[in-house]
Amino acid sequence: MPAHDFISDDWQDCIIINHNLYIRKNSESLLTYVKAHSFSDPNHQNRTICRVKDKTAVLLKHGDVYDWHSDSFSFENRELKNPRPGRYWTTIVYLTEGKPLEIGNWNRMGVLGEDFGYPQPNDIIARIYPRPGKVVTFPCFMAHRIQPTVDNDRWTFVDFINTINYNGFDRSKYIDIANRYFNEDFRSQLLSS
Repeated sequence: MPAHDFISDDWQDCIIINHNLYIRKNSESLLTYVKAHSFSDPNHQNRTICRVKDKTAVLLKHGDVYDWHSDSFSFENRELKNPRPGRYWTTIVYLTEGKPLEIGNWNRMGVLGEDFGYPQPNDIIARIYPRPGKVVTFPCFMAHRIQPTVDNDRWTFVDFINTINYNGFDRSKYIDIANRYFNEDFRSQLLSS
């Protein structure tokens, strides 16, 4: 029986699941191409990737751990910084099944992860189970991980949207989401960057 996706009621307005029927129908041939044309890339943490037109497919191998992190912010010395300005939305398109993506709440006091130094959330606000062609989009600042440990070779296309006005959202709505997500003492750091 397939597992069901979960998105907390408080976050269903900004964690969005869609489906790409082309990728779902052509996932096997696409995977064959991606595997045949992949290479290790030092700019992607030495992960195996494949460029397909203007997209990048990324491989997480069986046994990998992809711990809590943000796609835009860092949390070195428990200070929120924005080393990747211009990243507003993360979009993941799954080519394979595998362990779920988990998105967690902001917990500045959480235990810091070894790989990325991002704090472990108190609560999971979304759990998305990969299926070929499934697409998930969420704000880049949200803490997320692949539930440990990766149990198969897992391929995804990952894009970072560099405009705040996306998918019906504008600057005002995006800032409202950030204000809900981050507690009061971190909002000024977030919004100033």
